[in-house]
Amino acid sequence: MSESVDVVESVPRSISHYLRVLGPGILGAAAAIGGSHLVASTQAGAIYGWQLVGLIIVVNLLKYPFFQIGARYTMAADETLIQGYDRIGRGYLYLFTALNIFASVVSTAGVAMLCGSILGLFIGDDLSVTQLSMIVLAGSLVFLITGHYKTLDRVTKWIIVGLAIATVTAVFIALNQGGVATPDFVAPSPWNLASVGFLVALMGWMPAPIELSSWNSVWLRQKKKALGEELDYRDALVDFNVGYITSTLLAIAFVALGALVLHGSGESLASSGIAFAHQLVNVYASVMGDWSRWLIASIAFLCMFSTTVTVLDGYSRALSECLVQLGQRQGSGPTGHGARHTYPLMVAMGLVGALIIMFFKGALLAMLEFAMISAFISALVFAWLNYRLMTLPQVPERYRLGGAMVALSRAGILFFAGFNLLFGYWYLFVK
Repeated sequence: MSESVDVVESVPRSISHYLRVLGPGILGAAAAIGGSHLVASTQAGAIYGWQLVGLIIVVNLLKYPFFQIGARYTMAADETLIQGYDRIGRGYLYLFTALNIFASVVSTAGVAMLCGSILGLFIGDDLSVTQLSMIVLAGSLVFLITGHYKTLDRVTKWIIVGLAIATVTAVFIALNQGGVATPDFVAPSPWNLASVGFLVALMGWMPAPIELSSWNSVWLRQKKKALGEELDYRDALVDFNVGYITSTLLAIAFVALGALVLHGSGESLASSGIAFAHQLVNVYASVMGDWSRWLIASIAFLCMFSTTVTVLDGYSRALSECLVQLGQRQGSGPTGHGARHTYPLMVAMGLVGALIIMFFKGALLAMLEFAMISAFISALVFAWLNYRLMTLPQVPERYRLGGAMVALSRAGILFFAGFNLLFGYWYLFVK
C-alpha cells in the first residue's frame, strides 16, 4: 500500500532485525482491533451480510495516507505530529487537544466496558459490567504505572498473531460449512438514509480513529531514541504497514464471521455487555467446536486488555505532549520532556472513564456507537491537519507525499467532508 522508498540504502534486513524494530505499528493495530472489529465489523456482517465489505476496504484505503503520515513525518522531521500541528498554528494545537480530551475518556470507557464484558465470561454473573469494567481500568492503570507496559510491548505482537490465527481459522471453517441464511432470505440494504448512522459509526473506528496517528508518532520517536541508527525510515514504514494491513484484513474477517454465522439466523447482537461477550465467543465455538470456547475467550480478553492499556497509554502520552508544547514557544521543536504529565493524565482518564461507565450502566453498544460516530466527525479535522503537515519546511522534499498519495489524501478529505454533511442531514431530518 505504500509508495516505494529510496531515501535509505537498500541493505539486507534479517528477521531478528524486524522483530526488534516492530512495535509502534503493532501497538496501533492492537488499539484498532477492539470495538471496530469485535463489535462493528461483526455487526455489519450480521445485519447486512457481505454488502459492506467494499465500504470497509474503501475507508481503510482512504484513511491510509493520514495514518502513514504519523510514521513518515516523525522520521522525516524528527518530531511528533503534535509539534507539527503547533507549527501550522497554535489554534490547531488547541483544537487537537480539546478533541483528544473528549475522545480519550469516551474511548477509554468504551474499550474498558467491552474488556470487562469479556472478563465476565470467566468470573460469572456475580459482578455487573460496571464493576468488571472498573476492575479492568484499575488493572490497566496499575499495569502501566508499575512499568509493565514494556512487557505488553513485547507480547502484543503474539496476542495479535493468536487472534488472527483463531479468526482466520474460524472464517475458513465457516466458509466450508456455508452460511446459515436460507436461500430465500432477503438482507436489508445499507444503501439508504435510514442506515447513515450505522455506516458513520462503522467508519469512525475503521480501522481506528485518525487521531491514533499521533500515538504512532509519539511511540515511534521513543523507539527511534531507544534503537538509534538501527531504526530508519524504511523500517518505520514496514512496521506501520504490517500493523495497518493486519488490522484491515482482520476487519474483513470479522465481517465474514458475522455474515456466515449470524446473518439470516434471526439472532440479533445483544446490547448488554456480558450477553454480547457470550454471543461473540459463541460465534467462534459454533464453527470451531466447544473445545475452542475458553481459548477464544482468553485471546479476546487479552486482545481487549491490550487495547485498553494501549488506549490509556496512547491518549495520555499524546495529551502530555500537547500540554508541554502549549507551555513553550509556538513552533518550537522537541524538548525531551513530553512525557512529564503522562501518569497524572492516565489516572484522570481512568477516573472520568469510570464515571462515564457508571452513567451508561452497561449499555455497551450505545457507548461504542457514540464513540465511533464522534471519531468519524473529527476525522475530517485530523485528516486535513496530517495532510497539511507534509507541506511544512521541516519535511525534506524526498520524504513528501508522491502524486498517488496526494490524490488519495484529497479523495479521503472530500469523502469525510461529504459524509459529514450527509450525517448532519440524517441527524437533523431523518433520525
